[in-house]
Amino acid sequence: GPTGDTDGKGAAARFTRLGRMTAGPDGSLYVLNEDRLRKVAPDGTVTTLARGLAEKSSTMLEAQPLHYLMGLWTDGSGNVYVANYGGRQVKKVGRDGRVTVFLRAHFPYSPTGGTVWRGSAYVLEYMDAVARARVRRLSPDGTITTLP
Repeated sequence: GPTGDTDGKGAAARFTRLGRMTAGPDGSLYVLNEDRLRKVAPDGTVTTLARGLAEKSSTMLEAQPLHYLMGLWTDGSGNVYVANYGGRQVKKVGRDGRVTVFLRAHFPYSPTGGTVWRGSAYVLEYMDAVARARVRRLSPDGTITTLP
């Protein structure tokens, strides 16, 4: 159908530029629509959970706006995580739509994806200058470990 930025059910909903997507534990589909996080419920109802998620760090020279938001994943509690490559951070969108910075990457790395498993968050980070990747684990107690 036509493009737009409208919440609604089924064909009444409108999207502009869809990006990454992931499934939630309740069967909902979460999609990035430009700089917005939108939820498509199992019954087809589309709601916008958060806006303005894309940011650019002053140290991020090579990223283009289309690539500011990279990975998208959920946890068992219904929170959604967005890897903001351009802003060198992972944002957490709560079930209530509240957005917080969950984890910051340090120059020259930027987050590109992740997952939550057994209470720990695993974040994939990439360093563009030399094409190198690493994984950092954030444990439930707040300890951050770079995995070998």
